[in-house]
Amino acid sequence: MNPLTSRKKLLIAESELNRAQLFNDWQELAGEVNGLSKQFKTVGFIASTAASLISGVTALRQKKPRPLLKKLRGCQRF
Repeated sequence: MNPLTSRKKLLIAESELNRAQLFNDWQELAGEVNGLSKQFKTVGFIASTAASLISGVTALRQKKPRPLLKKLRGCQRF
């Protein structure tokens, strides 16, 4: 076998190894991105729930409006 043929075979083998490594790295990266997106969704859900809870508590703590019947009676005086 001449030196050029053996060099070509080595380069092809190295290329195949690089391709396999790239595929594995890509799969690992995709898994990490998927995990991060799940964490962001969980954080978003918790933040949304907390905001709803805070707005509900704030609404309950505010001064309650007068009943409609009292408002109507007040209008009849004029």
